Amino acid sequence: MGFTNSLLCFSWYNTIAVDLPGHGDSEGPPLKSIEEMADWVAELLNVLGIKKTSYVGHSQGCLVGLEFAHRHSDKLELLALINGSLSMKMNPELLQLAQDKNHKAVDLMMDWVHGPLGQVGGHPVLD
Repeated sequence: MGFTNSLLCFSWYNTIAVDLPGHGDSEGPPLKSIEEMADWVAELLNVLGIKKTSYVGHSQGCLVGLEFAHRHSDKLELLALINGSLSMKMNPELLQLAQDKNHKAVDLMMDWVHGPLGQVGGHPVLD
């Protein structure tokens, strides 16, 4: 979520912004482990016919990137990790909303990550 606005920085590259199943507004059941996520990314590359890639991971994407590098090193040319952490404390109320599949959890996370300007326009980078 937080990395999406940075895609403008990569506009001169062929860029894929991956939203894993069950994350953000993506459909499908969420993948249950970092290993499954890394394998999903590898399969996406296979489907798209991409033999090698540079991987930029943000937050949880750092863990996915590390696992991707471990499991699929033949597909990796460069690995960049931004703002990753092995574990992260969650607000118990937010966690409960997410476990209850209440969309308010997504809304709260979007508010926290992007703030109001990131959601309704008027961001100076985008104007």
